[in-house]
Amino acid sequence: METICVLLHEHKHYLNKCVEILNEEWPRSVAAREHSLEKSMPNGNPPYPGLPCAMVLVAGTEPDKEAAILGHSRLMPVHGEENSCLIESVVVKKSHRGKGLGKKLMSCSGKQALNLGITTMYLVTMDKQDFYKHIGYSICEPVRLSSFMSCNRESKRPGYDEFLKQYLGSRGGCCAKDNKKAAPKQDSESVTSPDSSTITSASDTCIPSPPAPPLPPPPPPKDKKSSQKTKYGKSIVRIDPDDIFWMKKSLI
Repeated sequence: METICVLLHEHKHYLNKCVEILNEEWPRSVAAREHSLEKSMPNGNPPYPGLPCAMVLVAGTEPDKEAAILGHSRLMPVHGEENSCLIESVVVKKSHRGKGLGKKLMSCSGKQALNLGITTMYLVTMDKQDFYKHIGYSICEPVRLSSFMSCNRESKRPGYDEFLKQYLGSRGGCCAKDNKKAAPKQDSESVTSPDSSTITSASDTCIPSPPAPPLPPPPPPKDKKSSQKTKYGKSIVRIDPDDIFWMKKSLI
């Protein structure tokens, strides 16, 4: 199948079709998705005035207004990482998967990054790490996505909050299993017993303190990934950071 990759900000007539293909994979309101795509236009800020930018995979050899949209990706700046970007929102239309279009979309995105002077690309994924390894990506440490997003420097999972904002959007970017350094989790629902040494008698005589009540049974284990329906029928997805993989690739 003949396809071409174009920049969304140069072909804004594809914006509505991009909304459809993205919402097919990650449902959001149309208004929220349009706002997100409009923010995917280059803002002219240094060091990379060409970022952020969205790539559109179009069927055919010319960017005709009526051409079918087959895929989408977006390049975002990485804070504090020279010559680097993050590729996200990578999606191929469901009816055209299994035809090598994902690999073609990633190749086009890499060429655009090189045109902007970028030599390293990062990404985050939950279940496509084998595909990305096949095209040259490897597991890496998390990075900060951009300077305007909050990031706790003392966090054991740097970059996780930024990933949730970018990747999950309105439904809510984290350490890889191979290199995680996260501290043990603490169950916020756990119950601790009072210190028996703080219990004293009301009189001067030594009366033994009553035994502490037994601890309640622990809560059942939680699923790493669970969802809950809202009153509007949409699902709120909860993701375990250990299920998220950060990967990178050198373009040179």
